[in-house]
Amino acid sequence: MSNRQEKPAFDATALKAEASLVAIVHFIDGNKRPFYSGDVRYRGKWQHKNLAYWLQYWKYRIEFEACEGWKDRVLEGAIFENHNGTRGKKMAQYIKGKGWVPLENN
Repeated sequence: MSNRQEKPAFDATALKAEASLVAIVHFIDGNKRPFYSGDVRYRGKWQHKNLAYWLQYWKYRIEFEACEGWKDRVLEGAIFENHNGTRGKKMAQYIKGKGWVPLENN
């Protein structure tokens, strides 16, 4: 038996701090997952804080990049502004059958 501890697969601390948006997604099996906007990579480029870009990005990533048999697993979701890992104003809502819809009053 070894005393060696396994390192986590990924430390998201920097991503939580730097991301401008976070998508919180609830799946039909009861799992919940945050998706951060990855602005660390795009700092200073047009994608930074561009909601339309992130709506398309998450639509593809969550709805179409899923493994075989996992299609239509998203039950509900929302996109929020991210403030150092804390949710801010709601920017968009996931509506089953319509997908990601931006909120009108933003």
